[in-house]
Amino acid sequence: MANHIKLNLFLIFSFFSTTLISMETKTLGKKNNKNNRSNKSDIVVRRDIKTLSHILPVRESFNVNHLIGSGAFGSVIELTNIKKDELYALKVIRMEFDNESLSFLCQSSLRESDCLNKLNHPNLIHQLESWYFESDTSLYICFLLPRMDFSLERYLEVQTEGQLQTEGNRSRASFYIYQILCGLSYLHQRNIIHRDLKPGNILIKKDGSLKIADFGLSRNIQRRRRDKKNYKEDDKDTKMSSYVVTRWYRAPEIILGLEYGTKSDIWSLGCIIAEMYFKYPLFRGKNSFDQLNIQLKSLGLDLSFIKKYKGHFPQYIKAYLTPRKGNDTINSIKKRLHSKEAYKLIDSILRIDPDQRKEAHELLKFCQYSEWEVGDLNFSKVSPVQIEDCENMNDLKKSIMKQNI
Repeated sequence: MANHIKLNLFLIFSFFSTTLISMETKTLGKKNNKNNRSNKSDIVVRRDIKTLSHILPVRESFNVNHLIGSGAFGSVIELTNIKKDELYALKVIRMEFDNESLSFLCQSSLRESDCLNKLNHPNLIHQLESWYFESDTSLYICFLLPRMDFSLERYLEVQTEGQLQTEGNRSRASFYIYQILCGLSYLHQRNIIHRDLKPGNILIKKDGSLKIADFGLSRNIQRRRRDKKNYKEDDKDTKMSSYVVTRWYRAPEIILGLEYGTKSDIWSLGCIIAEMYFKYPLFRGKNSFDQLNIQLKSLGLDLSFIKKYKGHFPQYIKAYLTPRKGNDTINSIKKRLHSKEAYKLIDSILRIDPDQRKEAHELLKFCQYSEWEVGDLNFSKVSPVQIEDCENMNDLKKSIMKQNI
């Protein structure tokens, strides 16, 4: 029976993915044109990539196919390895020497490179090779990655809410959730927070396999005591930034400027799960304050949470934090979902107090309702890993060179 279900789901994945990839190719140019104003580095890469053939590790072995996508500081390009007849993705981060954000870009690039190099899990993207190239005006950081077929964001774009509620899509969603949790559980055990979990950073193959990507904002977890005597602000070397995670997936504790850890990734996952069933983001704030306001209106605020962090909230928001009941958001989710188990999973995650959210390895138990055989959920423990930091190009170049020795 299990094998029969697997075969049926595989056929669904294959048919759906072929359609999706075709649609992605047709709309790629239009989508990228829409973002041209904010993606200056992408324009440069698209103009120069075919002429900068030495950016490839072995130029005669690779063909440049097309642009897959782009972000604020770089692009991802599809390559074909001619000798192996295999597709790869080349992520290129371009850093202009006179860029005001150069220090941040160096730090972000090294963190990503370090994560891609040190983390080894089937549900996390990994680098096959990394290198850099310099021009007169810029430094290019290159990561050679496995080619995935589409992102979870793209998957949701081409579905209607009705389609997402069908039995086949619910089975697919449960399998995706399971894989995200496996990747997060491993990441957190290695003492790393992702800090930018969103549908666009979850990549999928047409066979249904999934990988979490984009570790540019990832960093090691800072574990501290929360009692009144020992709770204090971090020094400049360990302070966890509040300017992380795309707003709609940002946890309340981050917006409030409180300490945060792995549970902030779990909040992001809860938002993603709800979106996987309803197509649209659950909390769509126009700014950070509006985002928090929507979260508190939807889920309420307990007096115990206010007392726990009393004295540590930003001054401008203290008067706003009063006990309140949430609106009907969670009950509305329950009524609209056809899966009791999915509702329980979302309800156990979307809690304002991070202490009330479960860890990734605990949430894996919910995935036993999936029609897929998830196997043994008792993962062997892995040791923490230290992610490097840097603030200048020389340190970044040395670290990337060291990885390839």
